[in-house]
Order: sequence, then structure tokens, then C-alpha cells
Amino acid sequence: MIDAVNNHEYVLEDDVIPGYPVVVIKNNERLAVNTNDHNFARSTEVLEAQDGTSYRFLDDNLNANLTRSTNRDFLQIDDGNDGGSCNPPFPIISGRENTVPQFLKTAHDVFDGRISQPWQRDNIYYQLTPTQTTNTYVGGRYLEAITYFRLNNNNPELIFSIMSDQNNSANPDPMRTNQSWERDRTRVPWTDGAFEIGVSVTDNSKTRGNINMAFTFPAAPEELFIFSYESIVRRRGWGITWKRTYWRPKIDGFKGMDFTSTNIDAIKLHIHAWDLTEYSNIWHLDFKEVDVSTEITTKTTNVKKYNTNVSINIPLGEKEKAGLKFGASVEETNTDERNFKWVEGSDELGRIVIPFGDKTVIKNPCDGKLYPRLYNNASITLEMRPVQVEF
Repeated sequence: MIDAVNNHEYVLEDDVIPGYPVVVIKNNERLAVNTNDHNFARSTEVLEAQDGTSYRFLDDNLNANLTRSTNRDFLQIDDGNDGGSCNPPFPIISGRENTVPQFLKTAHDVFDGRISQPWQRDNIYYQLTPTQTTNTYVGGRYLEAITYFRLNNNNPELIFSIMSDQNNSANPDPMRTNQSWERDRTRVPWTDGAFEIGVSVTDNSKTRGNINMAFTFPAAPEELFIFSYESIVRRRGWGITWKRTYWRPKIDGFKGMDFTSTNIDAIKLHIHAWDLTEYSNIWHLDFKEVDVSTEITTKTTNVKKYNTNVSINIPLGEKEKAGLKFGASVEETNTDERNFKWVEGSDELGRIVIPFGDKTVIKNPCDGKLYPRLYNNASITLEMRPVQVEF
């Protein structure tokens, strides 16, 4: 900075704010005159000045006029008709349409417009169609899996605090840190480590000792939370004073974890195939942030429902389903006392209920593409759908 009046030249630090007006002359790296000298392939909005000169941002990501949210990734897209927006009638996540494999598309298309409220898993696990309503069970080709997991709440800071309350020094949770005002703008708001998310799937197996199966997966804070920096300006110096900016990180949003990778070292949240001769037609998924490793087994009185239109074809020795959905039969409902195994002393993240008949993918009328079905409660959002493990 040059002070021509007092014949002084100063080199300002990057976070120092002068105490009086200064004229800054620099090249603009975001906004440019709308000419052929620049590549505007990633820019859509044209800004018109009063003198007729038009400007464009070099990239839409730099344009704050375009509405975006770092705290939600539910999709709103252009409908292609009048330049307006189209709101899907159900929640979807931008980009997840690219994770839908062909066999899920086939299970949708084979019933689309032909069967009211079809069971897409009828086609996946039994290869049933509107014209072929009896077929054998497809063995180990497909199984159910959680393919996406995300926290959701209006207060990310509170959720982080609840999840990081473990006092076990042998396996501590990530803790909130760096809450003081500092000049360092590279700090993160948490300590190293990972949370342990526990999942209990109550599938009411007919052969297993427990009515549920349980597993856990690690989730680092940076995989679950979004953070930004808030700032404060304080005056420094004596005589000649200047302003200095201080920063601290704050947790202000959530991000989702994708579990569709087939890489050998990738985390896979596989459950098992949905065999209706073995498991009930409704599953309950309970989620917790695990704080202690004390496993308990309790007795529980459990009401469960099974399809009765599945059986063993004796001559073929294969499992067979007769009829779409429930076929000509009704559900079998019974109650008994079974074991339930879980981990005590954990932070509850809620329950998700998933019937066999739920759609695995849903067509978005705004763009005609298929998106994975989302499930959510007050704390989490997730996808559970079949994945192919044999080809």
C-alpha cells in the first residue's frame, strides 16, 4: 500500500484491515467482461451494467446469486419448459441417480405402468414379471445393503456434542476443539478419531438364535459434518492502530457417506439377501452411536409377519414364490419370545422401518431419471437397496 500524502509505503498482511479508506487495484479472478476472451462454459447468468457492458462469473460456483445450500443436498432442477424450477414430490439427492445399476432399472421398468404399487424386489429376488408370476428364488446373486448414510438435524453442533460424549480413554470419540479466536484459518473443529455407528437389523430370522443381526462401521467427523469459519475483527496497535481478523471453525452442516464402492478396501454395509422363506417381510433398522462395548442379550416379545406364498419346490429342491406381492394368500402373523442382542450405553439415532414391498428406486418426474429410495427419521437419512455381489 502506498501512502502518497505522507510518502510512506506499507506491505499489508493478508488479514489486516486498514483503518481508513484505500483504493485497491487488482485483477478480478471471479467476474469478467462478457467477451470471447474468456471461457464461460461453466457460467449461466449474465449481468448487465448501466453503460451496456455485460459481465459473467467465470464459474457458477462463484456466483452467490445462484441459490445453493451446503447443509442440504436434496435436488431442485430446471424443468426444461419455462425456465422455472421443478420440485420432486419426494426427497432425492443430486447425483445419486448415477449410482443406480441396470438390474434396479429393470426391476422398475418391468412393472412401470402395468402394476399398481409393484414390489420391485419380486423381480430382483424371484425374477417375477406381470406375465410370469411364479418363479424360483435367485440364490446369492443379490443382497440388501445400506448404500448411503447421512445425519440430519437443525442443529449440527448439538448432534456433534451428543455423539462425542464418551469418556472411555481407551477408545475416545472425536471431541469439539479449537473454539477460541485465533489468526490461524486452517484449524478443524474436532480432534482426530472416528465415531462408531451401530446398526441393528431386526429381520426375524427363523433359524438364527437372535431376532436381529448387528454390525458397526466407523465414521470420521469430516465424513459426517461440514464446517466453515466465523470471524471477528479487533483493533490492534497503539498510536497508529489497525484492525486484525481472527477466526474459529464452526460446525454448520452435514454430509453423506456413500457405500456403493466395489473396491476391495472400501467399507461395505452388506446385510444379507431378503429370502422370504427365511425372514419376515418387514425389517426394522435401529441406529446408535456406540459409546461402550458392553454387549447385552435380552428377551423380547416380538410380533412378526411372513409371506405365505413362498415355499420349497420339492421336485426341484428350490425356493419358489407363487404370485406377485402376497399372491392369493395372506400374511402369517405370530408372536413369540426371542433373543435380542445389542450394545448398551449408546446414543440413539432412531429406527427406520423397511417393508419388502417398498420401491428400491423411484422415477423423478422432473428429469425422468431413477433415484434410490430414501428413508429418514429425525436424526438420519439413508438408502437401503439390493446390490449385486455375483455376476
